Amino acid sequence: MSNSASFWAAKSDGVKSPTAPASVDTQPIALGAPPKKASGMVVKGAKNDNKKSDWADSDDDDKFVASFKSTPCVQELEKTVAAKDARITDLSTELQEKEGRITELEDVVAKQQRILDDMESSVRATATQVEELKEDNHKQLLHVQELVAEVDEKNRRIAVLEADVDDHRDTLAELDIEDASTQASSHEAAVDEGGDDTKEGGTEMEAQSPKTAESTTKLGAMDDNKDTPGHAAHPSEPKITIPEASGPAVNLSEFPVFSTSATVKNTTPPPPAPKLKMGIDVSKFGKKTSTKKHILKAKMAFDAGKKLYKDGPAPIIDCASDIRTKSHEDRALFTNGLKVQVKMGDIALSTVPKYVLMQCSLKAFKHFTDSPDANTFILPADSMDADAAAAHLGWMKEMTFQRRVYSITLNTDEKFDDKNLQTCRAARVLGLNNMYVGHFTKIFCDRIRSNAASYEFLSKVAALVCPENDPIYDCLANNLANLRVRNTAKKPAELEALLDKYPGLKARVEKIGERMHMKQRSAQGAKGMKVVHVGKKMDM
Repeated sequence: MSNSASFWAAKSDGVKSPTAPASVDTQPIALGAPPKKASGMVVKGAKNDNKKSDWADSDDDDKFVASFKSTPCVQELEKTVAAKDARITDLSTELQEKEGRITELEDVVAKQQRILDDMESSVRATATQVEELKEDNHKQLLHVQELVAEVDEKNRRIAVLEADVDDHRDTLAELDIEDASTQASSHEAAVDEGGDDTKEGGTEMEAQSPKTAESTTKLGAMDDNKDTPGHAAHPSEPKITIPEASGPAVNLSEFPVFSTSATVKNTTPPPPAPKLKMGIDVSKFGKKTSTKKHILKAKMAFDAGKKLYKDGPAPIIDCASDIRTKSHEDRALFTNGLKVQVKMGDIALSTVPKYVLMQCSLKAFKHFTDSPDANTFILPADSMDADAAAAHLGWMKEMTFQRRVYSITLNTDEKFDDKNLQTCRAARVLGLNNMYVGHFTKIFCDRIRSNAASYEFLSKVAALVCPENDPIYDCLANNLANLRVRNTAKKPAELEALLDKYPGLKARVEKIGERMHMKQRSAQGAKGMKVVHVGKKMDM
């Protein structure tokens, strides 16, 4: 290591002395011995407020620091750096492995996505097929309903034909009885007439006896003439002897032999036929046949129609009978007569024949019976759904000209509950007989009794009923009363909320429940009674 003198000698040319005041001495100041420094450590000069006299001190220190050899700390740091480099290399390798794994997973995800797309396509195709099957099922259900209606109609027709056959059998039996009685009476009359003929025959025989005597006299005279001499000239001719003949020698063409009543009635008459005696007196039924009665009824109806209306005869109206059981000819008569307008408040629903409306609706029958000159049938405003009422009225008109009969369409899917309930309510408001919507009643009552219906559906039933005439409402009230009495309701809170929402339904359910409790108490009382046998005492 060089000293400061050699340093200054070597660097004298390139060093510029700093500017200093004139009073300052420019001679270098002799430096004292440097303080001892700890081995392996670099000590910098302490800073103070005084300005450095020479910048070479700091440069010398820097070069002094660079002259030291590597220390153990540096070696440790180098080892640490090498370890870090190795770790970085490992991490880079691991990162590459992770990237490869990510690439593989991305491929797997892409495959899974393709599988999901295929499955979604399959699901969409399956859903489309399910919708098609639902439509086919609905069509088949409608076809089955039509077939059921046709079967019902054929069963009704068979019943009518069987009744007609029974009537014809009764008529034939009555006619056979009449024929037997007529033959017996005619035979008795013939027997009586035979006696009279016998008497008359005796008189005729007496009248014919003189003629026979006269013919005998003439024959005798002829025999006498043959014995005269005039006839003796021919001795060779044979002599005819009349008495040897087997019968009277008369001309049969002039004297025919008749078969009189006397010769016929000589035989014993056959015994009279036995009379058939019935357990009832059929004499008053003998002359009244069912055929004549039907013809008379039809004729009377036709005459009444000709008097009342010019466009056709009036049908026989019976609200209790089903129009679907009538023949096409009978149903066609309901289109005759006047056409009336059905209104709901101020809304005109439809125009239908008066007769078919009176046949299907008891309310209309009473209205037009009390007011024969009325041409409108007005119902309360907002009392039913207009579309449902129009469907009923259209069905009535179709029944007057359609060859086949059918019922109002029922949609069995639960999503059509509102429409079906509106159809039932319209039927009640119009006054239709309950048999025309009997298939609706059966479906809804089965759902209510199965306890599978939701309380939302039960609330709809309670909201759209006509309490005065609604079998579905009666079924609902009885079922809810049964659930309350037996404590078998799955959701009692919702049941009570439903009853609180409809006070009329709640009162009816409570009334039915009281009757059920009374029956239970009476049944328990009957079970609690003891039978006292003879010779035994009842325990008190």
